[in-house]
Amino acid sequence: MKHKLKHGHGSKQQASWKMGVLAWFLAGPVFLAGGGLAAADPWDDTVAKGKEEGKVVIVMGGAASREFAPIFPVFEKKFGIQVIGSSGSGRESADRILAERRAGIHTADLWYGGTATMNTRLVPQKVLDPVEPELILPEVVDTSKWWGGKRWYGDHESKYILLFAATPSNNFSVNTKLVDLNKINSFFDLLDPKWKGKIVSRDPSSTGVGLTILSWYAHPKLGKDFIRRLYTEMNVTLVRDFRQGADWLAKGKFAFYIMPGRARQDVEKLAQLGLPVQNVYKPLKEGAELGVGGTSSAAVINNRPHPYAARVFLNWWLSRDGQIAFMNAGKEDDSMRIDIPKDVLEERLRRKSNVEYIFSEADPEIQKLFSEAFDYASTVLKGAGLK
Repeated sequence: MKHKLKHGHGSKQQASWKMGVLAWFLAGPVFLAGGGLAAADPWDDTVAKGKEEGKVVIVMGGAASREFAPIFPVFEKKFGIQVIGSSGSGRESADRILAERRAGIHTADLWYGGTATMNTRLVPQKVLDPVEPELILPEVVDTSKWWGGKRWYGDHESKYILLFAATPSNNFSVNTKLVDLNKINSFFDLLDPKWKGKIVSRDPSSTGVGLTILSWYAHPKLGKDFIRRLYTEMNVTLVRDFRQGADWLAKGKFAFYIMPGRARQDVEKLAQLGLPVQNVYKPLKEGAELGVGGTSSAAVINNRPHPYAARVFLNWWLSRDGQIAFMNAGKEDDSMRIDIPKDVLEERLRRKSNVEYIFSEADPEIQKLFSEAFDYASTVLKGAGLK
């Protein structure tokens, strides 16, 4: 009898629990402060609510806005959700977002851009929500589909800036008529007196080249000494227009182009035209570096106006289909997904299983040094009369 009573009481509890769950689904999700969702909705329900919202607003850096344009129609056709891309430099976009915050305005849902701007502007101002709670699509949640069996993050708390692609870095490009790459096996080879006055560089204190200066600053074999010697001893010319640097390199005005960033595309185009320029990807004595750049990281903006549409877009973007579309559009960034073909990438742009990489952008301790590295670079430039 006692067993039966207990069983009957349990049945009532179970029925009550089921009714509670049903009521929860009928009532809809509970929103947390900051625009987040209290619990992950089933995928179909999230898509339906995303369609009701009708659009997702994505803030992008200049490089992302150029490369992602062909991808958005693929998403729009599949889900019936409009993508509104807001472009501009990382600095300009951050200025706009922060100005809107001060005015109590919230227009953006997601951010795609370089990690430097996010780490130095958005994270400190608490503009971002953690990414993990937004990931609900099973193939995205499954970390076995990702390089290293994990998801990679580019902020010191490892939760705000998701790195969805990482590619072997080219920290410099060369004029092949002036430089014998067989004799360049270390970063310190750039400090040979014969290259004095023959080096053009992006501004190392600019967030647009944040990865490179950060990796040099934190590198145990490079560090402050290498940065100081490069910019004080080698009569380096700084260039603001990154395409101008590529043109000067092709004309032989300079032998090296340091921190070319997205100018590597211009270097590639010039090389295809038969001009004597080349991006350098070979591992040097100090190690091979992985880079993320301005097109391979994503963040979720808090107080977002279209939380469901943003969730749909982010999950699709990180899905197998989304990452294939991403790689086919740019053909320059190696997705962190390992279950997709990489044949659209040139061999030198693919991560190699037999190479041990330095991945500064994904190191939480190194991420803490962003501002310190930029401040040091700025001090060095001022001392050299370059700023």
